[in-house]
Amino acid sequence: APFWVDDARVAWVEIIEDENVIYSAPDEEGGFDNQFERVTLLDCRDPADPLGSISQVAFLGDALIVTVSDGGGDPEIWRLEPNMDGETFDCSASSAQNSTLTGLTNVSDFELSPDGTKILFVHYLAEGGDVGINASEIYVVPADGSEEETRLVEDAASSNNAPHWIGGGKQIVWTRTTWEDSDIERPVEASLMVLNADGSNPRAIRT
Repeated sequence: APFWVDDARVAWVEIIEDENVIYSAPDEEGGFDNQFERVTLLDCRDPADPLGSISQVAFLGDALIVTVSDGGGDPEIWRLEPNMDGETFDCSASSAQNSTLTGLTNVSDFELSPDGTKILFVHYLAEGGDVGINASEIYVVPADGSEEETRLVEDAASSNNAPHWIGGGKQIVWTRTTWEDSDIERPVEASLMVLNADGSNPRAIRT
């Protein structure tokens, strides 16, 4: 099952009765043993309108940032605020505690900035973009949902993936792949790219 770690916790997703359940456990200094106590953060077995399939989770203070896919796919990024107990979360898609962070769907590979204020993510273009396969672009959105997303990498002819903050959040690195004649088995070039966090000065640092 997917799992995620911050400085104090480990979280993972289990599929129970065809629905997602997210558990967490303290990140013990001495490591885990078979007696660790797990906490149920999110249980999607009860709501009439559960969020959907969860494929990525990150801790952001008391909130959870998750990637959610509905029955037809098209993953979205959601921010979940905790219940009154400050520890558990409501899995209902209609809950006022839960909200989407971007109007885009078919997204993946999100990553929080080091200061927790922004989220990088990949958006896969409809019908594969200009190349017809796996074309994707990179966006950033405020982690609190206060503003719309901003496109940092506009490229309908390549696959741009795995964005990662570097330099304490001052720059972003990612991988760019192009193909020959829309053939996913025949990549023409794979490059390691970098740009400033504001989207300026994009360049290849390794091809």
